[in-house]
Amino acid sequence: MTSMNKRKIIMECARTSRVRTASAALALSVLCLTGASACTSGPAPVAPVATPYAAASTAHAEKSVSPTQHVEESVSPAQRAAERVKSRVDPMIAQHLTTYGEGTKSPCRPSAKTLFDKKCLAAATSIGSIAEAALAEIEGVDKPGFATLRQASAHTMEAVRGYTELGCAGNPTDPSTRSKCVDHGSVIAQSPTDLMDGLRLGLTGQ
Repeated sequence: MTSMNKRKIIMECARTSRVRTASAALALSVLCLTGASACTSGPAPVAPVATPYAAASTAHAEKSVSPTQHVEESVSPAQRAAERVKSRVDPMIAQHLTTYGEGTKSPCRPSAKTLFDKKCLAAATSIGSIAEAALAEIEGVDKPGFATLRQASAHTMEAVRGYTELGCAGNPTDPSTRSKCVDHGSVIAQSPTDLMDGLRLGLTGQ
């Protein structure tokens, strides 16, 4: 086969290939114009694959509990009741301490001349009303954590009642009566501390 013949054969093959490519392109164009789905549709969507890690993360999120909820669940009804009582009685005691003091600063202390006048009577009336309010707060609440507060409140009210009934603020002259007034005054002077201890111990269930 001569060189001329080989060149003709190669040129004929190239022409035939171009014709076939053009024909295929034309056929595809016709399909697109007729609305064939192969031309108008994009790649098929790929469904997300569920993995064990994703499932575990979702389950953890559904079961997660906020820190506030943990705190609320950890507080018992008795603790909430003790907090409520403390929040209501504490301000009363604070006001009493500001006005009348306690212990060696109380007008009802045994060594004070004011033990037998209206200053101690005013202090006794104040702390007596606080003890009564504390008892009212825990009335009907059957919780052992309030035992100390109940005892302190009852002891305070008893001392205030005795001081008032004996007329201690009128400076009695009878030695026996004055001695009892001293005892009642000592309890009244100590009562703010005893009530605060009762509130504090109530928070710990005592």
